Amino acid sequence: LVPSAQHLLYLKSSHQATANFTADTAAKFLVDKVVLQYGVSKQLLTDRETHFMANVFETVASRCGVKHITTTTYYPQCNGLTERFNATLVDSIGTYVNLQQSDWDDYLPYVTFAYNTPKQSTTQMEPFKSMYGRDAILPFDVPSQITKLFSVKDYYSQLARFLQQATSTAWYNIKQKQNIYKKI
Repeated sequence: LVPSAQHLLYLKSSHQATANFTADTAAKFLVDKVVLQYGVSKQLLTDRETHFMANVFETVASRCGVKHITTTTYYPQCNGLTERFNATLVDSIGTYVNLQQSDWDDYLPYVTFAYNTPKQSTTQMEPFKSMYGRDAILPFDVPSQITKLFSVKDYYSQLARFLQQATSTAWYNIKQKQNIYKKI
C-alpha cells in the first residue's frame, strides 16, 4: 500500500503495493502516479526505505524538480498525517474484506474515494472538492444537478476563483483548529 497526500488539501490517494518494490519501481511510481496525475510538487516526504534513498530515485525526483525530504529515522510520527490515514484506511478496509483477507486490494479505491468525499473536520471542506474545484459526481446523482458552464474560459475562471477561495478557507479553518487545540 502506497499512500500519497496533498497535505493542505488532505486529498488522499492509495495504490496497490507490489511485491517487488525497488528504487526503479519507486521512481516510476513518482513519475506515473504523482507527477503525471497531480503535477510536480515542491517537496516529497518519504520514509528512509532504501528504495527512496537510492540514487535512481533521488535523480528522478531532482530532474522532476521535486525536493525530496525524509522522515527522521525510527520516528514515524514525523509523517503523522500519512500514518493516521493508513490507520483509517486499514480500519475501513477491514470492514469489507473476506475472512482470508485476500481481497483487500479490491476495496482500496472505494475506501479511498469514500475518505475523500465527506467534509473533513479540520478544513471543513471535502478533499475531493478542494483538489478538483467541484463536488464529486456520484452514479446516483441526478444529471440536472450537474453545473453546466458555457465555455472553457468560464470554467477556468470559476475554477481559479474557487481554488483560491478554497485554499484561503482551508488555511483559516486549520488555524482555528490549531487555536482550539492550543487551549486544550
